[in-house]
Amino acid sequence: MPGNNSENPGGRRQLGGQRRPDRLSLAGLAVLLFLALLAGCYLLKAVFPSRSVPVTAPPAVVPPSETVPPLPEEEEEEAVLNGAEAETTPDRRALLEIMERSWIAHQEGDRPKLALIIDDWGYYRQAENDFLQMDLPLSIAVLPYLGRSRSDALAAQEAGFDVLLHLPMEPGGEDETLVNGQKGMITTSQSDEEVRAAVAQALAEVPGAIAVNNHMGSKATADLRVMRAVLATIKENGLFFVDSRTTAATKGLVVGVELDMPVLERAVFLDDQDDEEYIRSQLLKAARIAMAGGYAVAIGHVRAATARAIAGTVEEIKDMGVALVRVSELVSSDKIILPEWKKEQEME
Repeated sequence: MPGNNSENPGGRRQLGGQRRPDRLSLAGLAVLLFLALLAGCYLLKAVFPSRSVPVTAPPAVVPPSETVPPLPEEEEEEAVLNGAEAETTPDRRALLEIMERSWIAHQEGDRPKLALIIDDWGYYRQAENDFLQMDLPLSIAVLPYLGRSRSDALAAQEAGFDVLLHLPMEPGGEDETLVNGQKGMITTSQSDEEVRAAVAQALAEVPGAIAVNNHMGSKATADLRVMRAVLATIKENGLFFVDSRTTAATKGLVVGVELDMPVLERAVFLDDQDDEEYIRSQLLKAARIAMAGGYAVAIGHVRAATARAIAGTVEEIKDMGVALVRVSELVSSDKIILPEWKKEQEME
């Protein structure tokens, strides 16, 4: 009827006499289709589950020779110092000039010299043989109180290497396990007498040592009182000190000048990354430092990658005009104990 618009509020007729679905009905249909699609996907996944098998890497195998790694504190400190060395201040430059003038065996016009020290001997490591078989003038640093401390020191002397006592010294931080876990460690809580006795006892554990360098020691080497006691004992034994510089705050050079005794400093750590190509780049860096300053000391560890890198880079270093030397060859020898190889050389 003309006046009845309850079925079609707009008063318009629809095609074929049927009414058009409103917008709400269309939206509901769309939602139902979407839910049906989701349900279908879920059923397909349940019926045909994924057949992929996750790949699990095999557990790393640690060689028996590497089961006793160096304490972690040392590597952390080494990495920091390689990344950003402290600037050479005027005061520090003056101390270096005094030390070089008094104790360094280098004259103007001499060929640049590079001494390589290999730390952490005393454990058994397979890489030891790689170094002992090298016909190179190396220097090794032996930790005291270990099962192979004495035998490693004697084997190194037999190979013609310099031997150093790798003296454990208190690191920074609050990890007491590092202090308590290393026998014979020099700590800042010890009296002067205790420090002196500990250094003397450690020296007795490493026969033939001609020098001492520090193992860790970022806290102890920064303590002036402790370093005076350590270096005084080293001097009394006719030895010299090689500062590993695990902290820029070390007092090694200051005390060395004060006591009028030879102190060398590490210029480069070779292997804070156990990667042959990286170690090779560090060796070349050390050689360039030697060329610029006349000499340099680089420190590495008893690792297979370090041995390979040295063997593979030595000719390139020589081609740069840099001579590889034992660490004692950097020091004027009028007031220090001569190593066995040097005594034999002077007798010939």
